[in-house]
Amino acid sequence: MKREIEYYDTFVTNNGSLDQRINNATGLSGKNELLDVMAKRRNNVAKDLLVENICSQKCVACYYQEDSCKQGIRISEDKIADVRKAIENLTVTNKDLFTFYPREITTAMNFLPLYTELLQDRVLTNGKLLNKSVFEKFKKSGIKRLSITVPGEKEAYSFYTQEPESTYDQLLENVSNAVTFGFNVSAFMPLFKQNIKDVTSTVRNLANRGVKEIQFIRIVPEGQAKSLSDAIFIDREDTLSLMRNVNSLRHELDNKVHLSLFKGYFGPNFYGNSIFKHLSGQINEWPGSEYFCPAINRQFLCVSAQSNNIYNCFASMSFPEDFMVGKYDEGVIETTKMPIKSEELKDALRGICSSNACEEQPVCMGGCRVIPYAIAKRNGEPNPMFAGQDFCITQILKEISK
Repeated sequence: MKREIEYYDTFVTNNGSLDQRINNATGLSGKNELLDVMAKRRNNVAKDLLVENICSQKCVACYYQEDSCKQGIRISEDKIADVRKAIENLTVTNKDLFTFYPREITTAMNFLPLYTELLQDRVLTNGKLLNKSVFEKFKKSGIKRLSITVPGEKEAYSFYTQEPESTYDQLLENVSNAVTFGFNVSAFMPLFKQNIKDVTSTVRNLANRGVKEIQFIRIVPEGQAKSLSDAIFIDREDTLSLMRNVNSLRHELDNKVHLSLFKGYFGPNFYGNSIFKHLSGQINEWPGSEYFCPAINRQFLCVSAQSNNIYNCFASMSFPEDFMVGKYDEGVIETTKMPIKSEELKDALRGICSSNACEEQPVCMGGCRVIPYAIAKRNGEPNPMFAGQDFCITQILKEISK
């Protein structure tokens, strides 16, 4: 009879003490050497320019919602010129750590030349308006990778997007057509109580259509989802079921489709290798920050092209009271709030992220700050910035391996 942990074997690829796991993944001697390497990255600052253009859907959990600017931007030639100038100003110091995100690219196709200028070859889309003409314009602009949101089967799709169930088949057809057109297609699957049961069938369907990567992101009470019922949000038990299904699918598909739980929304997995390689800089990827969460020590600045407000994170736009940290004006970034400091978090984090509860805390520092903040804020907890995660992959794996 299998031990429980064996049903999660693709999540546990690196065992031993924390020092041993760090050494296995990176060759570093352990925690202290890793912390020294991480500290050398503290001067990196990633920047996003977020363009809240009008979208083609009204998703119930869209995080791209700035409280002060509910209406989307209509794209004019003047607005394109303003955005291009902002990009020039924001990329002066480090172009590699800059990203540019319209809310929905298919309703802002005149932004495509900016992707070409930035050498960005990936766009995110809900997939609704994809067609041959759009694909041709993408190709002409150097776009090679499409990330398409697929929220499960018909019923879940309709709930999430507020679109008729009858349009679901067209979304799947658009995914297939994108693959046929030669794009590298990945998918985001937002997760909530009603679509956890759809994971296996959705993954198989997308795999059969040629999708190469699927990331799972759980809905939390941020953005539009602040107005949703508690009955919508998944919990630890749902996540256990998700992990078991993902584990089984990885074996079934022989890893031909890369399946992952988005670290920011489920917590990092310190029983794998990639998180340690990421923290040590051996995987040289965005955002290049000291800790997994770049909002810590303010290594991430997100500028809204609509309001010129600056946020600690793209997922925090609906919490300006704590995450709006300044203003952008004609190339000048002016911050008005103190950073979320790692030194404070070390002592103040609570729950499963406290120093007493988590041996990985020194290298993790509580993971994403927005997710536990949003949940603590909803529950009326004091000092939500110091809330621990409600659950995380690492703690789940520790518990089921006992």
